[in-house]
Amino acid sequence: MLTINKQKCTQCKQCESLCPTLSIDVQKNRILENCINCFHCISICKEQAIEPNELILGKQASSVISPKEYKTLLLNRRTHRNFSDKALSQEQITAFITDLRHSPTASNSRSLEFTVITNKEVIQHINNLSINTIKKAFKSINGISTPVLQLLIGKKAMHALPNSKRNFLNKAEKKQQMITYNAPAIIIVHAPKVKTGMPIHDASIWTGMACLYAETLSYATCINGYLVNAAQRNKELKQMMKIPVNNEVLSALLIGYSNTNFIHNVNRSIPNISYINN
Repeated sequence: MLTINKQKCTQCKQCESLCPTLSIDVQKNRILENCINCFHCISICKEQAIEPNELILGKQASSVISPKEYKTLLLNRRTHRNFSDKALSQEQITAFITDLRHSPTASNSRSLEFTVITNKEVIQHINNLSINTIKKAFKSINGISTPVLQLLIGKKAMHALPNSKRNFLNKAEKKQQMITYNAPAIIIVHAPKVKTGMPIHDASIWTGMACLYAETLSYATCINGYLVNAAQRNKELKQMMKIPVNNEVLSALLIGYSNTNFIHNVNRSIPNISYINN
């Protein structure tokens, strides 16, 4: 629980004005229990009057990444499906995940947990079981389930299903490693199931940040929705990943070093942008 040090506080109230949950009352020298530990108050206070101030890592530096450099980072980012035999060490992966604790969240609940799988046999089993699970899901679509499914996902998605099924089955037959792609490590992002909060959004934000951070370290990554889909459908797969029973798999990231040297940056379609000015 954060507290205000009376002796250090100058009553400037910058912390109070910045607090997103209105938890701080400088006049009454208190911080309420609905504080979400965003630590804006600690970061803004020149006097270090918000305690424990041991949370301060040092003076906040100006950004060392220029807009041009960040744009280059975005342009260079590729999804990798051809991994080198060279693996990241446990220390490298631990440092990678630990550094990303500073990434933003949707609700500041910080509920995400991480399971790293590096055992080759387990990864192979995960690959095979995921393929079989998704195959089974496709086969379960029939005349009886179609109307219900259409209500859930809409007509457009239903029209795309036959092609998705055909493409998946064709790829699974030709490429046995179509889920894990021989990646030396998989990071599974999961969190306790909750009725409030936004862990799915937190996982999405973390995964996006992780892919960009990986580029700066010359790591190769692949966001893997198939693994998430399969783990949510198959308890055996979730057990294989050693995910706690009350936790939900939210994201999966293949990580290692790439065997591919991409040469050209490629263009993407420009999104529709609308403004409401009046």
